[in-house]
Amino acid sequence: MPDLELDIKQLADNGGTEPFAPITVSEAVMFSNGDSLSDKIGNTDISSIGNGSITSAINSLNEKVASSESGSWTIRKSADGIVECWGELTTESITVSLVNNWYCGTAALSLPSNLFTSAPKIFINCVSFGTGYHWGFAYAITKNGFRIAVNRNDNASGPATVQVFAIGKWK
Repeated sequence: MPDLELDIKQLADNGGTEPFAPITVSEAVMFSNGDSLSDKIGNTDISSIGNGSITSAINSLNEKVASSESGSWTIRKSADGIVECWGELTTESITVSLVNNWYCGTAALSLPSNLFTSAPKIFINCVSFGTGYHWGFAYAITKNGFRIAVNRNDNASGPATVQVFAIGKWK
């Protein structure tokens, strides 16, 4: 793989510009531990970037490698191993019981199969759960699913609809 040459200019003392000799990305970027950019990216081919900036080279490492839909989920994988998924899910009917002046219930929800290598971070928004006020949170999170606790201000059982965002590692 040929080294990527960058045109870098330095301001001269007289306020003009004076070009440096072309350098490679690996010469231009050094990390605080002494690693070069080429040490960090391993076998990632950045030669197709062309004459661009170091920022472009680094950003290419985090580019999306896959995007798909699975049932109610939208999934986006990045080359750096991060995966995000989001969707709107509706539970089966949830039976509630009174706890501290709120009617509370729980339900299990699944994540897309074989997506995460470990438990992701989960963020939910309870869109609907009966009439009146409602809210919820996720707990007991694993790489395959999680439970939600949903709360409402009236005593009626029924399904809950939640918007879910999950982020974790796929490799």
